[in-house]
Amino acid sequence: MGDKMSDMDRIYERLERLEKTAIEQAAFLGELRRRVDGVEQILGDIHELRSTLVRLEGRMEVLLARMNTWQSIVWALLTIVIGGLIAAGFKLFEGG
Repeated sequence: MGDKMSDMDRIYERLERLEKTAIEQAAFLGELRRRVDGVEQILGDIHELRSTLVRLEGRMEVLLARMNTWQSIVWALLTIVIGGLIAAGFKLFEGG
């Protein structure tokens, strides 16, 4: 009977170790799932950031085009003003 009890004790010990291992593996798998979910969230955030950057790039191109237009207008006005001043100067010298 003592032999059978020690066999039963060993079986129970093995079952307890298997149960402990199964619990540890479940915890490990849970942590792994949590990390994978985190990586998937990061990938989603990167995709969203990429889309935002593309939209921002488009807006920057529009602003640059507008700036170039205004720059052309300002240069044209400056040319007209300077041309007018030069013409007025010539008229002053001609008359004087």
